[in-house]
Amino acid sequence: MFSLFHPPALTSYMKTGHQRRLLGWHLLGVLITALVVLTCVALLPHNLANAQTPTNTSAAGQGVLESVTVNPDRSITLNGWAVSNRPDVFVTYARVWLDDRLLYQGRLGYASHRSDVAQSLGNPLWEISGFSLPLLVPNTIPAGLYTVRMEVMLGDQSRFDVEPLPGQATLSLPPPPASPSLRAKALFWLALALPLLVWLISPWRSAQPVSDQSYFGAKQSKDESFSPQGLRIFALACLASFVLLVTGGWTGSSLPRLLNQTPMIEHNASIWLGQAQDVRSDEWQVVTPLAISQIYGPQRFASVNSLHGQPGQNMHVVGMTGVPIANAAAIAKPATWGFFFLDLRRALAWDWWLPFFACFGAVLGLLQRWFSPMWKLNALLAASVAFSGYSVSWSGWPAYVTFFPVAAVLAGDTLLRARHWFSALSASALLGWASAGFVFVLYPGWQIPLGYLMALLALAALWQYRNKYRCRSPQVLGLLLAVGIVALLLAAWWLDASEAIQTVRNTVYPGQRSLDLGGYADPWHLSKGLGNAVTLYSASQWSIASDAGNFIYVLPPLLVASLIVWSIQRRIDAISLVLWAFIAFVCCYLFWGLPAWLSRASLWSMVPAFRLDVALGLAQTFLLAWLLQQWQTIKANANSAFSAHTFSISTLLLRAAGAFGAILFVYSTAQQFGSMLSPLQSWLSPGLIGLIYAACTALAYMLITGKMQAAILLYGGWTLATALPFNPIGQAPSTINTTTAMAQAMQQHRQGQVAVVGQKEWSNALTSAGISVLNSTFYEPPLAFWKQLDPQQEYVDQYNRYQHLDIYLSEDDSLNSRHFSVGAPRMDRVSLRLHPKEFDFNLLNVEFVLTNAAEAPALNANLSLQRIAEEPHSWVLFQVIPHSDTQLKRNKAILDVQP
Repeated sequence: MFSLFHPPALTSYMKTGHQRRLLGWHLLGVLITALVVLTCVALLPHNLANAQTPTNTSAAGQGVLESVTVNPDRSITLNGWAVSNRPDVFVTYARVWLDDRLLYQGRLGYASHRSDVAQSLGNPLWEISGFSLPLLVPNTIPAGLYTVRMEVMLGDQSRFDVEPLPGQATLSLPPPPASPSLRAKALFWLALALPLLVWLISPWRSAQPVSDQSYFGAKQSKDESFSPQGLRIFALACLASFVLLVTGGWTGSSLPRLLNQTPMIEHNASIWLGQAQDVRSDEWQVVTPLAISQIYGPQRFASVNSLHGQPGQNMHVVGMTGVPIANAAAIAKPATWGFFFLDLRRALAWDWWLPFFACFGAVLGLLQRWFSPMWKLNALLAASVAFSGYSVSWSGWPAYVTFFPVAAVLAGDTLLRARHWFSALSASALLGWASAGFVFVLYPGWQIPLGYLMALLALAALWQYRNKYRCRSPQVLGLLLAVGIVALLLAAWWLDASEAIQTVRNTVYPGQRSLDLGGYADPWHLSKGLGNAVTLYSASQWSIASDAGNFIYVLPPLLVASLIVWSIQRRIDAISLVLWAFIAFVCCYLFWGLPAWLSRASLWSMVPAFRLDVALGLAQTFLLAWLLQQWQTIKANANSAFSAHTFSISTLLLRAAGAFGAILFVYSTAQQFGSMLSPLQSWLSPGLIGLIYAACTALAYMLITGKMQAAILLYGGWTLATALPFNPIGQAPSTINTTTAMAQAMQQHRQGQVAVVGQKEWSNALTSAGISVLNSTFYEPPLAFWKQLDPQQEYVDQYNRYQHLDIYLSEDDSLNSRHFSVGAPRMDRVSLRLHPKEFDFNLLNVEFVLTNAAEAPALNANLSLQRIAEEPHSWVLFQVIPHSDTQLKRNKAILDVQP
């Protein structure tokens, strides 16, 4: 047995005496560490107890909770002040309870200036003591009355309660928004997964060889091509995705933003992912409520809806996706079809998703027809149009207006290729339908540039594919049928809309806005889309999402690549020539402008320069598809100097050109970024700019050197990753009703009209609940109402326009002898200002006046109004007293003041 006292072991031990000293130091260190740990453990409970108990609550500090604001989205804001009684200890931490539920614990935030507190308490150190704490109440806390309690902690862990002012200790919490069911969520995720999975696992190309689909295609043998089954399955997956989204009632609309801000409205719309976008007010405040009001109006789908103004608004002049109308023209307004056969929730889902899916399908179809058979890359390019930053920031309206001319050109191409009557007649029907639908968008700013682009492309294709087009009886009769369909649909629309159209043409805006010469685009316009990851989600007075969101333009490297391809092919085909000519013209219009005579003659005088991206982005997409097809043709040529197995001087020159083009693109991008306004530049961090420059370098090099698959994957991925999260995802409402208090107050005059005072967002929300409102949004100005109020037409230049009609109370000197005045603070807004006490509300010819609680006291003294209903701290409803009763009330008031 081994032993330390065995002679050899002992000798060894004595030889290493320094190890014994080292061991002793180790033992001493362990002993000291153990003593420290034991001491800490012994003291820990005492210290924790002291930390949890305020050292001196009454002397720690003081504070007052002055107000608690409850918002419709269940967010609350606590406002007040809190100070520390010790100058060396600061306020740091806060806790908030609703009854016994801990709602928040964390930093109180930076204090704000409260000189009144410092003066009142006589301590100048307390001048910066105010707080405003915004909190979001979880949906797990039910609606009801709650007592608010707030505690503040100082840096030394002492605490004190923030005392509420009288009446501020309780709040009424609204019910949480409806949460989507598990079934609806499953439908949503399945709708996303189906197209994506099919795209990932399918082959890359369709069956037709390149030579059968494109003008410059290289001939291939059958074994080089792939089955078309992948493309067909992908199309079915996209159709299934659309059906699933509609079935689940999913939408990207920000309509809950409007409904939540209208306290006399009850609804079950909800936002599940993301947040409502205020910038899209044209959608959630105007077009969508107008469409819903067609369901709840006195006559469903009426041409003139009496819920809007006096005597009502002609709904045929509502543009973009439009509204449902019982008219044959509705056949060419596909976004409205859902309202005719689906419930409200699914109709709104149909209205939202159809523009995106329709545009995607039409662009994909045309790319497949004219360019490369690599449908997966074409699908990515089509998605970069339908779901571009420009499209999503406009609620899909650019996709909707793009769909019609692209579908029309695709139908015309199919008609000219048709060999059978059925194909020809089907294509001609689609051609006529799409052409009429394009007219009904009613927005020249997008229609004119898109019309020019697609008309020129159609002519180029007619020349380029002239050997494949036919001109026989099916084509002639098909064209006649298309013209007949267009004529019938336009005639049906014109019979009901002609008077309103004439009224709109005679307006100050937009009727007389007919001279736009261009030349005022920002120097950084073509680089805006590169910063979509930030600029699309930020807003300031210099930039909003609808202006900042854009396509990712890669025009400089595209031009270099096109020149190289033309030189290799030794020819310039018609389609690419037309595309570059159009792009050059658009750039001239953007940055230099046109002569007045040319602008008028070409109708471009009706096109604002900042609305051209819808056509410019589409032209770039066609160029990318064309370049993909051209590089495939070059590489498929066995004699090409750029064969995959050949390394020559030509290859080196091509790579050098790619490097030069990349440097040029990055340099031009840097120059444009440098010309931005200072606030916009501050949004782009150095790290983000570095990533943008790296992506630009890669894109330019790949485009110029023919690595098109990688280039399109990067381009499409970049576009979709930055644009898709913009709009919220939620469920559309299935019901929209007024609250019980509001409905009971209006029961005697169910068809009575309401004038909304001081709340511009309530008007359109009320019409979506079936309430007739005087001051809505009017595409056709309500001249009958204005003629009654202003028979001398004193303010005709102010109100003869497209208008959001707002009514405000005012006592300034600008009011006329009838105690009102009219202004136009913005091109699309009209303000009717009324004296709160002297104005006779019988002049408005309405039965009710609705206002907020803050404005109501000013109307209490008005003899033409009688207060009949209210929601405390929210809204007040007045009834208009007829003239005879108003005079009696006035005489009584005079007698009351006489001695």
